[in-house]
Amino acid sequence: MKANLLLTLLLICALNNCFAQWIQQSSPTTASLKAVSFYNNRIGFAVGDKGTVIRTKNGGQTWELIKFPVSDNLTSVVLPDSGIVIVTTGSDIAESAVYRSSNAGNSWQRVLTDTRPFYAAKTPSKRLVSISDHIFESSNAGKNWKDLRDLNNTSTYSYVGFADEQHGMVSGNISGIVTYSAEFIRTADSGKTWYNSYPYDFPNANGFSTLSPVSADTVFMFTNYYKGYSPGDSCQLVMLTDFRLRRGLADYEWHFKSTVITNSFPDRLHASKFFGTGIAYTSGEKGVIYRSASYGKRWAKEYTGKTPLNGFYMLNENSGYAVGNGGLILKRDTIVKNIAVKNMIAVKAYPNPATDRTTLDFSIDKQLKISIQLVDERGNIVLSQPAKIFEKGKQQVGLNVQSLHRGVYQVNIIAGGKVMGNATLMIVR
Repeated sequence: MKANLLLTLLLICALNNCFAQWIQQSSPTTASLKAVSFYNNRIGFAVGDKGTVIRTKNGGQTWELIKFPVSDNLTSVVLPDSGIVIVTTGSDIAESAVYRSSNAGNSWQRVLTDTRPFYAAKTPSKRLVSISDHIFESSNAGKNWKDLRDLNNTSTYSYVGFADEQHGMVSGNISGIVTYSAEFIRTADSGKTWYNSYPYDFPNANGFSTLSPVSADTVFMFTNYYKGYSPGDSCQLVMLTDFRLRRGLADYEWHFKSTVITNSFPDRLHASKFFGTGIAYTSGEKGVIYRSASYGKRWAKEYTGKTPLNGFYMLNENSGYAVGNGGLILKRDTIVKNIAVKNMIAVKAYPNPATDRTTLDFSIDKQLKISIQLVDERGNIVLSQPAKIFEKGKQQVGLNVQSLHRGVYQVNIIAGGKVMGNATLMIVR
């Protein structure tokens, strides 16, 4: 009993100084940013429209604009080493290219060209793979590239990634009679062979939106409910498992099991990241970052903005970056800090301990735009309510906590990007 009480007290002390949220960073550009990547927790690059390249050397505290040789729209960025940067360009009407810098972006060399927009990724051993109208591979940090496969030019591919050194996927849309539909090309032998997916194993003819593998045999894919050839404002989350290579009419094909996790996700999504622990993030056209702790079965809004978000790079389950239109850069981190008592709003939660619901009771002396978050003992945001205007005076806010596990949580009252008040909440079952 004493040991349990001591553990609870320690968790409460830790929670009083720990929270996590997405914070907007100072950006040197207003161009739309499309992709972001980091070599470690300090060195990172983001790229976007009109040849925009920005760099940080201090974990996002400051970003600087880097001169790039062309004004083409940039589609992806990969860092195989601390000073080596790979940037891809994309154009449907002009030649696209892969550019390489060996001195952290101070100068650039064009190393590869093709007729379709390029996208690039790296394997765990830092081997590089890029896609355009072909699949290319580089084993020397992007100096030279080998043509692995000619892709079907009726398809539009916008994703390449690897779950491990052997298992990788290229994904996008194949043109149909009246719409696009998702498909992928998969390798299970480090890129030596690539085979197409069997299209009828997908649950419907939705278009491809975004993809994230968590292991060699488990992939999470968001597919979009297209309106003819135009993307819609809703997505479906599908888990792909049990990949099997079988002989088809013309060649081998990947058969698989598809399980619908979320049938109608209310956003047109551009990026996602899933972890093997069940933690997942996704964002898109509505400017919202969603987080799940259940492999996508349930989602909570962690950040609500008005600017479309286009790319993620998660350093781990708790820390990462998102980029979007207008030069928007967001950073998520588990922040440990002491909050001055003079800034605190007194917050009470009742009932406390709680089982299914609790009510927050607090007062404010002026009108404030407030958001509310619940943070677990590891500093993860597990429940979030979007910011809204609260008038001066006493406030009561109900929270549904029935989906949360038993434990000790911190409730944060956030205004102006700062924690203005908090309370410790125990959940029991």
